[in-house]
Amino acid sequence: MKKLFRLLLVPVLAVGLITSCSTDHQNDLGYGKDHKLNAQFTAGIASSRVTGNNWDKEDVIGIYAVNSGQELAADAIYKGNSKYTTVSESGTGDFSPASDNDAIIFEKEGNKLDFIAYYPYQATVTDYKLAIDVSDQSKLSKIDYLYSNNAKGHNRENKEVPLQFKHQLTQLVLNITGDSDLGDLATLKLAAEGFVPTGSLNLKDGIVTVEGADAKVLNLTATKADAGVTMRAIVLPGQNMKNTSFVFDLNGMKFKAWIPEDLVLESNARVTYKVELSTDGSVLASPTGTIEDWTDVEGGEVILEPEGETPSEEGITVDDADKELSFDANAAEKIVNVKAPESLAWTASTAETWITLENAEATGNGELTIKLEANTGAAREGSVTIAPKTGTRTAVVISVKQAAGEVVEEKNLLFPGSDFEDWDAFLESLNSYGLSHAVQSETGGFNGSSALHLNGKPTKNTYIFTALVTEGVTIEGKSKISFMVKGTTSTKSLSLNVYDNAGAETYFNLGDVGSTDLTIESFSRNDYDGDIDTQGEWVKITLNVDGLKLNTNPGEKLFAVKVGEDADYDLLVDEITIE
Repeated sequence: MKKLFRLLLVPVLAVGLITSCSTDHQNDLGYGKDHKLNAQFTAGIASSRVTGNNWDKEDVIGIYAVNSGQELAADAIYKGNSKYTTVSESGTGDFSPASDNDAIIFEKEGNKLDFIAYYPYQATVTDYKLAIDVSDQSKLSKIDYLYSNNAKGHNRENKEVPLQFKHQLTQLVLNITGDSDLGDLATLKLAAEGFVPTGSLNLKDGIVTVEGADAKVLNLTATKADAGVTMRAIVLPGQNMKNTSFVFDLNGMKFKAWIPEDLVLESNARVTYKVELSTDGSVLASPTGTIEDWTDVEGGEVILEPEGETPSEEGITVDDADKELSFDANAAEKIVNVKAPESLAWTASTAETWITLENAEATGNGELTIKLEANTGAAREGSVTIAPKTGTRTAVVISVKQAAGEVVEEKNLLFPGSDFEDWDAFLESLNSYGLSHAVQSETGGFNGSSALHLNGKPTKNTYIFTALVTEGVTIEGKSKISFMVKGTTSTKSLSLNVYDNAGAETYFNLGDVGSTDLTIESFSRNDYDGDIDTQGEWVKITLNVDGLKLNTNPGEKLFAVKVGEDADYDLLVDEITIE
């Protein structure tokens, strides 16, 4: 389940690192005189990089080759701070040494090596600490500091060297919308105050440290988005958002400074906030940010075969009995023995969400675990593909079948995601103002499911959300809208709006709610009077909409939840249905 708040963070980046290229006269396999083997680094990059692109031409990484098993220190370094540069116009990640002196060579009788790599390259690195300065936010890819230390124990006999880079800083994402009277937000400017932009990345352990006490103003610019604009920044982790402030300026109109709540930024995370600007100069933002890790994506690899030898044609195999697997409807697990040449790296994948894989990558033989979720619907079929990471050897496809299970009756949801299990579907069902004063509770819902958590103290009567009519949801002929509620409020209750085809509102006010189910009739206006205390129990609230012509026009307002000002809310709402 995704977690909902009102601002976001940054992705994991994987890079494949492999070997070839020589300062001597070399043949096509990368061997020079004295049978030395140069290292060639081929880097794949995650699509979720902050710029949304692959490597740019002339991107430069630094690489340290260290005697295997030793820490990064002067007496352990085999080759220090080698400079490797991308050469491809398309950003596919082919790296070459910047000079002959930078080339890393596997000696014929050399020791095994560990590799530490980083981006962006710096010619001078003092005490193995990379200087960081993110004062200039105009080109985020140039301050997206990356670090890799996973590649260990490699030599000529183990020459496939996959580097996995991770983002070491924090990305802030602000998704910004505004009142219709504000017009186009494309010229919006933002001064982010309170961030210390300087620090260091320790190449021994990848830890980022903020250095200096002087906070600076980071100037951000807007890019167009589907709704409003998006602003991004990369900052050093370890800083607390409560010590910062954000000042928006739209063509000379400055908004009240927004100060986020307590949130300590972490390395390799993306924090996203949803921000709304109002024509009265106020800023409404979520109390906390949604935090996401960047995604690990494995890069490409190059396999170099020894000079004079012909690559083996032997590929990946599994037992015949494991090529077609059948399971009953219960949750299941199967271990498949994968056989492959000792030097052949492979990965297993599936497109099915009900199949998960463990130990899905290996070099040579391995045990792949295939797990199935319990099936509560019709019989289903899927597949698992085991493929070499590089080369032309044939992939193995395993057929997976699962018998039908007990069919669970579908809930008559009022709009997509109104049981809050599919959080993206819920957010997409809302109007342009989105969600405020609420987040997703992944496990606090009715029967242990997900729920909407109203938590906080609104400063004015306001909408939590307004859901729109969605095609495919049957509304005509229904007489009841119901939902489950659990929790407490102080001095104020909930009010709900139901809309008809003309856009007119019918109001339903909860008033006092205890631990007993309630049926609510319509009222002449929104009223928030009352207290809610369900005493830890789930209570069913039913709105009598019999006789109302509910709105059936897709894309128009259907249902809204509102809260009263200056009241403490701690409510869980779940299972909004129509019947």
